[in-house]
Amino acid sequence: MLNKYSSDFSKHNFTQLALFTLLVMKFYTRITHGQIIDLLELSDKIQKYLHLKKILHYITLQKFFQRLPTSILHELNDEILNDNKINGKIIVLDGSGFINDYKDKYYTIIRHKQRKNHVKNHISLM
Repeated sequence: MLNKYSSDFSKHNFTQLALFTLLVMKFYTRITHGQIIDLLELSDKIQKYLHLKKILHYITLQKFFQRLPTSILHELNDEILNDNKINGKIIVLDGSGFINDYKDKYYTIIRHKQRKNHVKNHISLM
């Protein structure tokens, strides 16, 4: 699904899988990009598990999320649904949208304008 690195010419400091894992942790815990980096600095176990040689800057995580194609999220959703047999009579749908950058939210507030686009993620639970 994800290449090991975003480009052959990148510095190869962080794998895309490590960045994706941190992004999932960020959304799961509902904390900011900066807070997930603070958590990473405190946890040697997470650093070792993700094979991180140094701590990334929160902007790295933001830029990774901006580059992440939505097709990856669709593939991941398909994999989860294909790997898990679903037996349910009730379906709960969540069509939450989220912005990928704090500064987008900041400028939306100070300009008193609505954001025109954002990442939309649909989740169904049975």
